[in-house]
Amino acid sequence: MTIVGAGPALGAKGKTPHAGDGSAGARSSAPSTRVITESSGTVKLPRWKLPTFVVAPQVTGIGSSGPDILDLERRLAAMHYDLGAVDGIYDYSTEHAVIAFQKLNGLARTGIYDAATRAAIDHPFIPTARVGGATHVEVDLSSQVVYYVSGGAIARILDASTGGGYTFYVDGVQHLAVTPIGTFTIFQRIPGWWESQVGPMYDSNFFLPTFALHGETSVPTYPASHGCVRVTVPAMDRLWRLLSIGMTITIYA
Repeated sequence: MTIVGAGPALGAKGKTPHAGDGSAGARSSAPSTRVITESSGTVKLPRWKLPTFVVAPQVTGIGSSGPDILDLERRLAAMHYDLGAVDGIYDYSTEHAVIAFQKLNGLARTGIYDAATRAAIDHPFIPTARVGGATHVEVDLSSQVVYYVSGGAIARILDASTGGGYTFYVDGVQHLAVTPIGTFTIFQRIPGWWESQVGPMYDSNFFLPTFALHGETSVPTYPASHGCVRVTVPAMDRLWRLLSIGMTITIYA
């Protein structure tokens, strides 16, 4: 039997012959064949094709997991970014740690472990505390992050959102959503959820009568609050026990 296959006929060094390369004749419109001969006849087999492989893009946002994410979390934790468990799972806290890193390194605030972030994490910007002395909190308005400082060094970096610069009204009085600059002292703490005149606040640490560092369900990548300093609810759960009445909060641009 002669089996007529559909693979290309190969010339010297595995090249397909065609007109102009020294092969006899011009290129034919019919497929080239490979012939295997046996005594019982000839069978034509259909042309075969190499399988097409579709490579899915690497997913490196919420829902991803694995050794690559574990390595990312370990490196962020070593740089003191607040991300909760280092477990190889890209969750809400990991996303906000990545956003904080992107803010401080001048990257697009995507929350995704993208190519630019991968490159920057090999040569990261390492912030330092601006204020010395005892344990305290610093709020960097220009970078939209919060630093928990202990022993003169940054011990925790949190993603934050501060005053959005818009106007709003409370009891008919107009206010401007601006976070004040200066050094303040925590004088009141309200644990859990508390309903303020401008919305719910979580684990509030007041440094002025109407301004607090608190947890919030919405922490955009840009200034968006009424003037308070927002961090995520999970971040505040981790930070709450480290704060106390009398602790200073220094806010600068």
